[in-house]
Amino acid sequence: MKIGSIGHSSGVEPDVSISASVPLWLRLLGALLIAGVGLAAISLAIRRGRESGKPRLTDTASYSRRQRRVPALLAGLALLAVFALFLDVDQHGLITNTFDAGVHEWFVRNRASWLTPVVIAVTNTFSPVGTTVIGFVVATIFAVRTRSWVPAAVIFIGPAVTGLGVRLLKYAVPRNRPNVAEQLVRTLDPSFPSGHVTGAVSLLGCICVVLFAGFTADLGRPAKVGIGIAAALVSALVALTRLYLGVHWFTDVVAGGLLGASGVAGTLAFYRAAQMRTGRPGALGASAPAP
Repeated sequence: MKIGSIGHSSGVEPDVSISASVPLWLRLLGALLIAGVGLAAISLAIRRGRESGKPRLTDTASYSRRQRRVPALLAGLALLAVFALFLDVDQHGLITNTFDAGVHEWFVRNRASWLTPVVIAVTNTFSPVGTTVIGFVVATIFAVRTRSWVPAAVIFIGPAVTGLGVRLLKYAVPRNRPNVAEQLVRTLDPSFPSGHVTGAVSLLGCICVVLFAGFTADLGRPAKVGIGIAAALVSALVALTRLYLGVHWFTDVVAGGLLGASGVAGTLAFYRAAQMRTGRPGALGASAPAP
């Protein structure tokens, strides 16, 4: 089997997914509409909260230089790994030839009719539209609780930047998806990297950044570990759905996970650096200490 060659694949065409059949201009219009409604909801929540007279909640932690530099280093290493996979896929290298065909064939052989609707539901939940809606809902909840724009900004920095990275990589390596006859749901854009996985990892990771920063509660270590594991498991589940549906190669979802992780680590590094910019805890967006 030839793995993800550049160009258009041939074979029997499966049903095209609804999102893929929508014209680009209509998708962009829908995205702008969702963004407009979401920003209006967040703004209203913050304004109502401040009118109530309650203080704005802030992160009062102090971050050392090491705590700021380690996430930046991890973001850089994740990006280097993505670049290495980019080269491997482009040149049909060792990783691509070792894993992609075998993993794809295993998932095709082990499909179950009862499982397919569940898989489609999970993968649709974390589609670009799904992650955007989830992001705005969660950001609005944080806005109500904290009366601040900072958590919402943190939640969207990673997904926005990595989303742009996904588009750039798809144009740089217009890789074929697996054979269309083996796809359960087909999308029309290039395969590398997986946008679903990138979006899930970056969104869930950035939500964890806000939770762990202590805007809404002082979470203990067990709670942080549990939330982190849950976010990782959901992200892995999204990756498995893309392989099960036959719309991505193994290296696509690995690259998506690494790209999403780089966005989370980069967001954390940026947040901590901005937080300590004035040399005092709670500096970013602070107007009053947490009660």
